[in-house]
Amino acid sequence: MEITELNDSEQQAFVGLALLMGRLDLKSAPSVSGYLDQLAATMGQETLDLLIKRAMERNQLPDAAQGYAGLVHGRQAKELIYGELFALATAGTIEASESALLDLLQQAWELEGSDHPYRE
Repeated sequence: MEITELNDSEQQAFVGLALLMGRLDLKSAPSVSGYLDQLAATMGQETLDLLIKRAMERNQLPDAAQGYAGLVHGRQAKELIYGELFALATAGTIEASESALLDLLQQAWELEGSDHPYRE
């Protein structure tokens, strides 16, 4: 499964979670801006811009991460999103907040104890 195969709400969850994690910051490291370029090429710049705008509004809510987790239902989509977020987090030092978000998703999506490739 690829990012382009995610449905609208799954794409929204992915972009929102990446923003919550602080990894889709336009002023961040070149590796992240390169990732944004890849997402724009994959999703289309207009779609990515709209997803970022919606996420920035939703991320003001205290339970935004749980809300995003609830938008994703398919096992493949959960594993893809978790894997992408894990890869973004490990592009540098994993911060405590990033680890907490990954732990929340791992529990909410029941990825623990599975053969998930990103599980430690």
